[in-house]
Amino acid sequence: MGRKAIEPNPAVRVGMAVSYRTVANLFTLWWIGFLFLDAVKREDRIMFPSAIVTVKEVLLWEYARLMAEKALGDRNNWRITLHHFEKLKSDKKRWAAILKEEVRVDPNRCIYCASGEDLTVTYIVPKSMCPLAQMHNTVRTCKKCNYSKGDKDLIEWRVFEGHDKIPRGAMERYLKIVYLCHECNGTSDECALDESGKHDLVYLGYVLQYPCDPARVRENTA
Repeated sequence: MGRKAIEPNPAVRVGMAVSYRTVANLFTLWWIGFLFLDAVKREDRIMFPSAIVTVKEVLLWEYARLMAEKALGDRNNWRITLHHFEKLKSDKKRWAAILKEEVRVDPNRCIYCASGEDLTVTYIVPKSMCPLAQMHNTVRTCKKCNYSKGDKDLIEWRVFEGHDKIPRGAMERYLKIVYLCHECNGTSDECALDESGKHDLVYLGYVLQYPCDPARVRENTA
């Protein structure tokens, strides 16, 4: 005779069914939440920056990203970036004060790679330099980074080297320099979009190639 099949206890069957349903419901809720957060992130990433048009707005947005990184360690936190951007844009006195603040970095480390060996004093912008931004231009770098960068634009150099991210201290200084030079040259309210409608930070650095107008410098420092 064959063995009689053992029928599971009805209570056990009910419990198993409830457990399966609970797991399925939890997974569904998790998936809905994931899709919602992803949609919010994509909306912030794509839709809001498209409203930024001028050179000044692009530079303020990029600086707001650095403020978000300083606060939360995340340069791509778009909601915190938006919060700081709106404050910078509306509070001109606060932004003017930030422009005059010295960016604090470790003087015993290369500003680009954080190496502590073979350090030398050099400049983020090696050629013509707006006197308004001189305090942000002098930095300490290792000889390797100094040789590799040469006279290249900071962003252009980092992209060419295959780095996705510029260290916050170096980026803060660069943005202040570029902003001040655009203000000095009267180009901060120009359109910052390229032909495809995208922002190009490398393009914004073109202003660093122009010699400063002494009269405009006196006007901005008066």
